[in-house]
Amino acid sequence: MKGSLSRGILPLTLFALAACSDGPTGPGRLDSLRLEPASPIITVGDTTRIDVSGVAPGGQSSSPSIRLRSLDPGVAIVNGSGVVVGVGQGVARIIGEVGGAADTARVTVIPGRYNVQSADGKQCSDPDYRAGRVVAISEHAIVVADPANPSGGFTTEEYQDLARTFDQVIYPVLTEYFGEPADIDQNERIIIYYTRAVNEMTPAGSAGYVGGFFHTRDLFPKKTGNGLSGCPTSNEAEMFYLMVPDPSGTINGNRRSKDLVRQATLGTIAHEFQHLINASRRLFINKAPDFESPWLNEALSHIAEELVFYHTSGLAPRENITAQRIFSSTSRLDAFQAYQTFNFGRLDWFFKFTESHSAYSDSTKLGDRGAGWHYLRYVADRLDADEHDLWFRLVNSKATGLDNLRQAIGQDPLPLYRDWAVTAFTDDLVANLAPIYRQPSWNHYSVMPSFNYIPLQVSNLQSGTAYRATLASGGTSYRRFVAPAGEKMELQVAPVSAGTPAPGACTPTDPQVSLQVGEIWTLATPASSATVCLAEAGASRDYVVIVTNAATSGSPVAVNIAVFGSRTTSSGESPVVLADQLPVAAAALREPPALVAPDYSVDMRIRQLERTALAELRGARQALRQPPAALQESPGASAGFYVSVVRTR
Repeated sequence: MKGSLSRGILPLTLFALAACSDGPTGPGRLDSLRLEPASPIITVGDTTRIDVSGVAPGGQSSSPSIRLRSLDPGVAIVNGSGVVVGVGQGVARIIGEVGGAADTARVTVIPGRYNVQSADGKQCSDPDYRAGRVVAISEHAIVVADPANPSGGFTTEEYQDLARTFDQVIYPVLTEYFGEPADIDQNERIIIYYTRAVNEMTPAGSAGYVGGFFHTRDLFPKKTGNGLSGCPTSNEAEMFYLMVPDPSGTINGNRRSKDLVRQATLGTIAHEFQHLINASRRLFINKAPDFESPWLNEALSHIAEELVFYHTSGLAPRENITAQRIFSSTSRLDAFQAYQTFNFGRLDWFFKFTESHSAYSDSTKLGDRGAGWHYLRYVADRLDADEHDLWFRLVNSKATGLDNLRQAIGQDPLPLYRDWAVTAFTDDLVANLAPIYRQPSWNHYSVMPSFNYIPLQVSNLQSGTAYRATLASGGTSYRRFVAPAGEKMELQVAPVSAGTPAPGACTPTDPQVSLQVGEIWTLATPASSATVCLAEAGASRDYVVIVTNAATSGSPVAVNIAVFGSRTTSSGESPVVLADQLPVAAAALREPPALVAPDYSVDMRIRQLERTALAELRGARQALRQPPAALQESPGASAGFYVSVVRTR
């Protein structure tokens, strides 16, 4: 950088002494003058040239030699040859005057190096700087590449194509639903930085990869001002960081082909852009007293991916999308692979471990992220919400987490959570369902097997034997049992601390629950224990019991789930395996490519930092607020359990 600056300063001095005439046009007047930078955006220490053109009276074109000067020499300087040198971050105005005409050109200067540090406790104190060069510029994006990236990466044309996709698809869709971010660096664009530093975050031999991240640190000033404390290592820009191709596996031995990165990068851009919009609007536009809860922030980013999928595929919410519709055209399949497949991949993890996962958990587990997306999608569908209004409300709220969701939908979100847990099993599987137990947007039992994912599987519950489930806050257990023909059944759910379940809780005077196929009995409010007395019938019946820990925080709770009847299932009665009836023929239409799944655990850790270490930087404006009273009154660690019983046959 020092060399570049020294080359720019000497000609500028000469120009100031000698460039006072109008040049080739002589003293005549000009009707107009135009200044045009060869590149409107450069990095600190880089250069661009100002092209000068004019129109003389009578319409004759002219290339006048004029005096140029910078109104912002702390940002950029210009020499006698029209060469502009970037000095500091910002926007420089270059003015030219000749023959009675004048014009101003704007040159934006962005950093030539970026702090990529994301480790806990180091975001503002221990920078890790990497170089960057501008490789593509569009209306809404500045694409910057790390010169140290591995060979075999994207070409300039490929970077330009990514910038166009951001301009034409991702930016307009997400700003329409969420609003535009602030523009703290005044370049009217988002910096998209492709750097090997992201690849370095994935350990050797990992089954997943870090696809990118956004860091709220970059929205804070380096020095305290405007109500925000300073973060000396902030990049002071709206930006995020992305993984790069590494075909030879030079970084930690992890090979990353261009095809993989190209496909993964679009969904990652949509994901991280929501995080940027969310934090930016909370800080500078909505003046919210706190950052969003990590779980809801992450769930909204997965919704962002889904929204871009709808836009690019031509499909829409509440169309009960099947695998056949996705495979119906190459463009739809490409859109699914770019923006939506990983939502189902994370949902697959949730379905494998429903008892230990929760939609409103702030953990770094992928299954929690899948549940968060699935839950928000159900809420929007259940309420038949205006998608623009709901998502905008959630991103532009001053509340957080479940309280934010409560305000956005105008009701307690926990009963909806109970019903959502039921739909995870029933939708598109059980006949005769009430609408609240359906999910109108996606046919999971069609889509998931067709992309090598597994829908929710339910294990049998044997009569007379208690099943012990350990449920995280928001965790759910699913168990199927059979009621033999002509027999009553007794279902008990109680904490393990209450002792081993035994028959006899149902008395002759207790009401007998009688369900038709597709009907669901459920507790209206969570309880510490529940007994359900199921009436006898002339034919055998299949049921699934669904138990959800209604706590919003606290340690996992152990619960016994037991069913009793006069006969056990060993007599030959067994539940119907509904999964055998699933429509999976679409899998044969086209084999989707095997993909390594992205790992958003780094993303979640950064979101957690927003509410701890980074929250302290807001001290000059206001202290991190306590949870609102409405949220404090929500069910806590001892809230009890929701219990639902579904008759499936």
